Amino acid sequence: MTDAEFISGIKSFCFAHKDIYPGTNIIAHIRHYAFTDPNRKTAQEAWGKVLREVSRIGSYGQPVFSTPEIKQSVDCVGWRDICLSQNIGVERAHFMRAYDGIIDRDTFNAVARIDERDESV
Repeated sequence: MTDAEFISGIKSFCFAHKDIYPGTNIIAHIRHYAFTDPNRKTAQEAWGKVLREVSRIGSYGQPVFSTPEIKQSVDCVGWRDICLSQNIGVERAHFMRAYDGIIDRDTFNAVARIDERDESV
């Protein structure tokens, strides 16, 4: 199947299923999911990893995170600020916003790289 045939098939599917189209941009959603890692932690799961590190080592230790996105998000908020917070809900909200922003940026950059490659052909 060629790319043109695939796109034509997707468009035909969308027009035939009015319950999902035109209310949504199904092609954009498919593209997004093509570049989304299904094994990537949600913001809530990532926050759970942060809290485990807080319990494990405290504010003076050096936390170890399983992904660079979690580390970058913690760096945005501040490790000591998370550990010593009097209102941890505020730090949680900042962390989740930073984490989701980093994930969105990485997904956008992956799509942009494909678009650049496609345009150069």
